[in-house]
Amino acid sequence: MQVTVEIEDQVVHSVGIEKVKAYLREYAAKLELKVAAQEALSELDQFDVTNDPAWQAARNAAWEDVKDRVLSKIRK
Repeated sequence: MQVTVEIEDQVVHSVGIEKVKAYLREYAAKLELKVAAQEALSELDQFDVTNDPAWQAARNAAWEDVKDRVLSKIRK
C-alpha cells in the first residue's frame, strides 16, 4: 500500500517533523489493520455456519452448559 500525503510546512514547523512522522506511522498502521479486517469480514460471507451440523451441535452443547444459569436469572 502506498499513500501520498502533502503536509504544509507550517504544520511541520509547529509540531516538529518527528511528531508528524510518528503520527503518520501510527495512522498507516491503523489503516492497514482496518483494511485487513475488512478483507477478513468479506471472506466470512463464504461461510454459512447455521447449516453446519458441527456448529449446531456445538451451539446446542454451549446452550446446555449455560441454560440453567440463564433461565434462573430470567425467572427472578
